[in-house]
Amino acid sequence: RAAAEFLADPNLVVKIAHPEDAAKVSAHYDLTAPQAENQDRQLDFRILTATGEIRWINHYCTAVYGADGQWLGRRESNRDITERKQAEDALRESEGNLQEAQHLAHSGSWQWTVATDTVTWSEELYHISGRNPELPPPSFAEMSSCYTPESWARLNVSVTRTLRTGEPYELDLDMVRLDGTTRHTATQGEVGRDASGRIVGLHGTVQDITARKQAEELAAQQSEQLRLLYK
Repeated sequence: RAAAEFLADPNLVVKIAHPEDAAKVSAHYDLTAPQAENQDRQLDFRILTATGEIRWINHYCTAVYGADGQWLGRRESNRDITERKQAEDALRESEGNLQEAQHLAHSGSWQWTVATDTVTWSEELYHISGRNPELPPPSFAEMSSCYTPESWARLNVSVTRTLRTGEPYELDLDMVRLDGTTRHTATQGEVGRDASGRIVGLHGTVQDITARKQAEELAAQQSEQLRLLYK
């Protein structure tokens, strides 16, 4: 649309807003009306172009006053952020697909930056460990409480070796949940490097294999019973 159209009709932005966003756009304008307690306002919303295309707009609006404090009108700017919104939607979809895949596979992911001892966990890893996802994950120094003593000792040795050599590790470990129950897990870890190739941390996966381990143990017991029966 031409700039002259907006100058001729100050409410044109409201009129071209997507029907689902029209109410919030109108309310946004009301906040910069003469009777409102005016502050700078901005809002992301959809518009319908003259050809019917849907575009995302970042609209900035502020009240303008004269020297005597009289309300003169609004100063506005509109920025097309359609590509940014599409990228955000694609990222959310990708993250949603990853979470669903991890949930189905009972496999969570993690990352650790050594210099800051910063640890991040995926949602599924919180589920496996029985921890509150609203709380930060334990630091590496606190990880000993997440495993049985034997499993932690093996993990600690493997992590130290991987940080030194760059070789990945794969381990079956017994994880201790906050409720005291134990889960059998298959853990993998490999190094992360900076632009110069220097090792700066680790990342990997933790898969809950408790059901598989229990099935293997049951099969072994049944096999032993049959062996004794026909001995």
